[in-house]
Amino acid sequence: MANKMQRARDFLRRQRERARDTAMQVLTDGLTVGSGAGAAYVRGRMGPEQMQLGDIDLELIAAVPLKFAAYINVFGRSLSPHLHAISNGVLTEYAALQAFELGQEHRDQDAATQGRARAVRGIGPGTVSPIGQQRQAVR
Repeated sequence: MANKMQRARDFLRRQRERARDTAMQVLTDGLTVGSGAGAAYVRGRMGPEQMQLGDIDLELIAAVPLKFAAYINVFGRSLSPHLHAISNGVLTEYAALQAFELGQEHRDQDAATQGRARAVRGIGPGTVSPIGQQRQAVR
């Protein structure tokens, strides 16, 4: 009988630990996604010009000290995971924006390069070939 009681207690303890871990993960995920979305909203609302202090983006000014504070447990071990999550969200928003802008820049460079290459070869802008037009008419 004592063995069954101990197994029941162990089972309940494991279930409480799983519930606590799941709740912590949900909170962490919410903080990460929410802070990223919040940073993107602020950037959109204020405009890119006002999101800089000199040459440094405000996301970095906000997120890097938070990340540092989380690593050295400035506000205690219980808040450090939350600070990590918030700074991760803001840094992810910043990284995604930088990658988006770089992708746009490369797309524009590719388009310009293709346009120059077509002009050098004497080919007009990209159009459907006459055979392609005939295929489209048949369908």
